[in-house]
Amino acid sequence: MNTHSQNNKTPSWRSAIIAFAAIFLIGICEAATIEYAINQSGSRIFQTANVAANKVFVKGGGGDPDSDVLFDADRNILFVVDHHKRSYLEVDYNAISQVAALSETVTDAISSDNGVISEALENLGLVGASHGVATTIDTGNLLAVGGYPCSLYRSYLAGDFVSEICMADNKSLNLSVEDFNALRSFWIFSLRLLIRAEHLLAILGVQLPRMEIEDTGGLPIAIYTAAENRELRLTRIHYIDERSNVFSIPKNYTRSRIPFVAN
Repeated sequence: MNTHSQNNKTPSWRSAIIAFAAIFLIGICEAATIEYAINQSGSRIFQTANVAANKVFVKGGGGDPDSDVLFDADRNILFVVDHHKRSYLEVDYNAISQVAALSETVTDAISSDNGVISEALENLGLVGASHGVATTIDTGNLLAVGGYPCSLYRSYLAGDFVSEICMADNKSLNLSVEDFNALRSFWIFSLRLLIRAEHLLAILGVQLPRMEIEDTGGLPIAIYTAAENRELRLTRIHYIDERSNVFSIPKNYTRSRIPFVAN
């Protein structure tokens, strides 16, 4: 989708966090399957998201092949399932609020320590510039991604181009209302998670643009981030027979706790 030339690159370990916002982006019944391609640094990988019964399942969505993401739209809870450790993390809006409060506390401590903590983190290579608030504009351009029409938005930070995103409504995607709303809830949840944790992510050197576009009512079907030189594009939507086991946590898996979060 990249309509704006950019060659900046950042370490690949940050890709999982970016992919986590993009990514937005499953008895027997039909599950909508959204397939998309991720292009970065000359390589391409494919990923799928399955939607059924108001749940979204993303294989490998946790950042590696052994880590999946499951989102329950009825309860607004996101599960990150680690098959290697046979465990899972559970994240809800309460956890997001606690992470946000922790992020602000850490940020305040760093800003008032006369540079001692900041210098220590910088020596470890953990400090990057805070991304601030990006300005997102509707370009008025209509594109076709995977054959689906979408509206192009572009974001700038301090005058510099940082990202593009193409939003499609359900008239374009022609999903069931339930599937579209489940994906929409997943997108909003992921976006808020990143926004509320922005202070902590900035301290860790992760620069993410704030995309204030929730009110468009659409779903992102193409995202380009300049810092990562990374592009995600929807390739097709089709339907498969649902495998009900992928929409639930394996019974013998144990719950892991999010550090410093009482949940």
